[in-house]
Amino acid sequence: MFKKLSNDFENFISNLKKSPIFSYWRVILFGILTIILIVFLYLKFDFVAFWNSVKLLSWQAFVWLALLSIFEQVLSWERYKRFLSKSNYAQINDYITVATVGATIPPKPLGLYYRFVLSTHLFKTKVKETAFLIAIDTAIEGIFIVVFAIFALFLFPQVNLGLEVILYLLGILGILYLLLSYYETRIYLVTNGFFKKIILYLSKFKKKIIDSFFNYLKNNLGQIIIGSILTIIKMFVGVLKVYLLFLFFGLEVSFWVCFGIWSIAFFVANASSLPGGLGAFELSFVYLSKSVGIPEALALNVAIMERIFAIWLWALFSGIYLFIKHVNLFKIHDYFVTGISNIIEELDKLSKPARKIVKKISKDIKLKTKQNLITKRKR
Repeated sequence: MFKKLSNDFENFISNLKKSPIFSYWRVILFGILTIILIVFLYLKFDFVAFWNSVKLLSWQAFVWLALLSIFEQVLSWERYKRFLSKSNYAQINDYITVATVGATIPPKPLGLYYRFVLSTHLFKTKVKETAFLIAIDTAIEGIFIVVFAIFALFLFPQVNLGLEVILYLLGILGILYLLLSYYETRIYLVTNGFFKKIILYLSKFKKKIIDSFFNYLKNNLGQIIIGSILTIIKMFVGVLKVYLLFLFFGLEVSFWVCFGIWSIAFFVANASSLPGGLGAFELSFVYLSKSVGIPEALALNVAIMERIFAIWLWALFSGIYLFIKHVNLFKIHDYFVTGISNIIEELDKLSKPARKIVKKISKDIKLKTKQNLITKRKR
């Protein structure tokens, strides 16, 4: 029996490693797309003029940008740690690292997966808690990215296509929801067995989501409100950075124009699934800036400086931090497998014979994982 269970679990791990989420073809695909965008930007970008303009900036400008960038990270960490069962300020480095890894590995689902696995390793949280933490953190930020983008679209009549797309999507979802709500209360009107099964399934699924949502709101309403306020402040800090950058480069632009430009560009960057929104942010930022009469070269300089302080300096920080912590991102799957074995080991509610078996499986997995790591290091 033990041998069969052990073989079954090894087959599960083997199939898991072969699954699409573990494959690197997506990274390669988005890597090629990123290179194309970089080449495109290179052809449009005057590096000499950019470097000369950066040299004209005072040291106070760099200090302000650095402080605002740090403040953004502190606000994000404050939001995240409110949902952690145990936390301390030393873990802010772990949070910055996992969030940056999630933002820079393409496409976004794969980046979120790496963030999830790395979070379980660095924060020592259980799988269920980690999944919840990342979901609530991503959801709060994502909601306000969309809200800010919708408000910003009204500041730019030239970009009414984006507004129309968002409103059409919201309208379609609303109509589908109303149809479901109508037919789930009048299921007797549906004669087709296939559609009846779909409606019943969606009805149960909707009820679970609504119940879970309201239960969570009831128990954590205060934390969600505080997290939302922190996110709004963080978003306005991002706008302030753009406003100051234009000033530092010698052009005064209305704060609300900066709000419109940054909010839409930030939304496009996050929706693009490109590493750090590379190319998507810069191109949309320049296009929107040109639509309000800002010179293209200046807009590109501001966009690149904003990205450097918003994402790329933190990507460098994360790389150094992972190196110091001896965490190899490309071996993160091994940490995940170890995490699965830890979950199995915690099944102490089982009867004694079964508990002994699963602990033996857990021990074997840990030993094999450790041996694999040693073998890879020797290579």
